[in-house]
Amino acid sequence: MPQPMPSASLLDTSRAIGDVLLPVVARGAILRRPRLMRLAERLQVDARALREVRRLRTRYAEGPVPLRIAGRIVALVTAPEDVQRVLAMTPEPFSAATTEKVGALRHFQPHAVLITDPPLRAPRRDLNEQALETHQPVHQHAARMRAVIHEELSQLIGTIGWTDFRAVWSRIVRRIVLGDSARDDTALTAELDRLRSAANWAEFAPRRPAVRRSFAARLDRYAEAAEPGSLIAMSPPADGLADQAPHWLFAFDAAGIAVWRALAVLATRPALSSGSRPRPGTRRLHRCSPSPVAPSRSHSGSGRPRSSSCASPAVRPNGADGRCPRAPSSPSSARSSTGTTKPSTSPTPSTLMSGSTAGPNATGRSSRSAPARPAALARTSSCSPPAAPSATSPTTTPSTSTREPANCSPTRCPRPSTTPPRA
Repeated sequence: MPQPMPSASLLDTSRAIGDVLLPVVARGAILRRPRLMRLAERLQVDARALREVRRLRTRYAEGPVPLRIAGRIVALVTAPEDVQRVLAMTPEPFSAATTEKVGALRHFQPHAVLITDPPLRAPRRDLNEQALETHQPVHQHAARMRAVIHEELSQLIGTIGWTDFRAVWSRIVRRIVLGDSARDDTALTAELDRLRSAANWAEFAPRRPAVRRSFAARLDRYAEAAEPGSLIAMSPPADGLADQAPHWLFAFDAAGIAVWRALAVLATRPALSSGSRPRPGTRRLHRCSPSPVAPSRSHSGSGRPRSSSCASPAVRPNGADGRCPRAPSSPSSARSSTGTTKPSTSPTPSTLMSGSTAGPNATGRSSRSAPARPAALARTSSCSPPAAPSATSPTTTPSTSTREPANCSPTRCPRPSTTPPRA
């Protein structure tokens, strides 16, 4: 006989609400609120939520944690296998059409498959999968999508803020979903934002029927035009694909936020960007490991020995001596009197929007409006002393150990990174 799940204590429920659920609602579940996103980054709410979920998973044996909220029980899923099970068993017995979700999405996509129950859910899902080609590893329009992305991102010049980046990203999304003719249809995005802003309040916000009708009419015109290469042209207009397009326009925001955060990381760690593209005849070292060569004295005339000799992950010619060149200084670090690197305040959307942080090639970076603090910036000591060369092996190679030396400075030995194409 299955045992009932133990309900969380009052203290654990309060902590889960305060650290996990409330921040999601406050920042905007449907449309992010920039000011609250900046505040959330300063308070590091993502890190707090992660710590709280891990604590609950340990305390309640990795099972779903029942929380008693407002007279009902909400199960907080904390284990990956439980997440997969819930998704695999949707819509029955688990339903994605919760009261809050239905109340939110009805503002701008009342026929979304996400809030549709059987028997209408199956045909609407098939329509989405056909248009998005989820059964294929690569969409048939992938080449055009890639060309659109390169064309639009190449216009990022100078220091930019989130508003500038989102305008470019919205053009990309409109062209991919609706076609090139929608590139400059900013009114469509503005109407969608108004509807999404109301959706943040779910059923507590009044409907905006006039805005909704205007938005739907615009989508219908693009569906009838069925521009070749667009997602909305993947099936005849009579199939109702225009009813599913709002979710695509909305869901692409997550990808834009991820790109923005990646740009923020590169903006504050230029060494990663400068070494991200290898040239012919070069190699890339993927770990910051002790150099196999003996330490040498500086050639600057000071006579002081080098403090470190690391194999750098940056691009270097084959046969290089293994020393790690100094990384260019960045606004996120300052040199102390002892020679160690001290990280300063982590980048936030507010610093990028104000122009205090300049991104490489004019691409300021952040995501979700707020970049996460790079964990590697917390290290402050220099690289470990190099090992002497082996007498039996004149040709040495970098260590392939998966553990990085604890005292390897990220400023001296930056990590490699997979980055989007440089503008």
